[in-house]
Amino acid sequence: DERGSYLSWLGASPEVDADETIRALQTLCTKWLVVDHFAIDELWEKHVKQETNLKIMVIDGRATHNHDCDLLLDQTYDVRGESRWRNLVPAGCQLFLGPVYALLRPEFEQARKSSGYRDGNIRNILIAFGGADDPNATSIALEALSRLRSKFSIDVVLGPLNPHSRGLIEKYGCTERINIWIAPENISELMGQADLAIGGGGMMTWERCLLRLPTIVLSIAENQVDLAKSLHSISVVTYLGDAREVEPVNIRNAVLKLMNNQSRVMAMGSACEKLMPRNNAGAEVANYLVRE
Repeated sequence: DERGSYLSWLGASPEVDADETIRALQTLCTKWLVVDHFAIDELWEKHVKQETNLKIMVIDGRATHNHDCDLLLDQTYDVRGESRWRNLVPAGCQLFLGPVYALLRPEFEQARKSSGYRDGNIRNILIAFGGADDPNATSIALEALSRLRSKFSIDVVLGPLNPHSRGLIEKYGCTERINIWIAPENISELMGQADLAIGGGGMMTWERCLLRLPTIVLSIAENQVDLAKSLHSISVVTYLGDAREVEPVNIRNAVLKLMNNQSRVMAMGSACEKLMPRNNAGAEVANYLVRE
């Protein structure tokens, strides 16, 4: 059971957590409760709604569990669209679906406006696998790129929870053309300056996509696989598979293939823009919450 693997994140049983949430809400004056947790489903939500009479907004991109909510935000992409939520939420639930509603920090919106034109040539590659990168996909990518003689620079972003940081810095910290950043505050700028990214299939997917950044994706968690496959099917990313099964040669070949095909690189950027046209769609969600 996928949900069972996330129960430990609650710190208590769902029943106890719901009761504690209800008690906390009694001290607040609010109309909406936002739920964003893989271990919470309709039983928790139904109990809280009955005891507080609040409306519930759920953030969930998996479509694997029922929810008792008034609004659902699914900021992922799936070829099945709205149909995959059929029978999983109440009939009157307001659905906001797709990456156009992705919850991104303002600096990414600004970086999109200021990012320059990409001509399909690869001069700078960004490697970023989020906060932890348990399978050390960063090392696989660096090993692959270090064997290429092409004169591109490499920005490596290591998250604050990355257990492999020390080893990566010791091995590549003094290597020419490789810049290593630890939890940088300017990640949006680094994405804007890159011509190609190598990364995971988590939330950074939408940050890269907003900045029209072509990406080679290795999934580093099970819940990233379906999304990566869906985006690969519409040419937004090049998905190589589970990071634990990908070899450096696979990444090297994928990079070489893109370096020799400028039109393909530019087409990936265009596919990103088509998927995430920014038209203040996020404001629709906020306006709905206020209106209701």
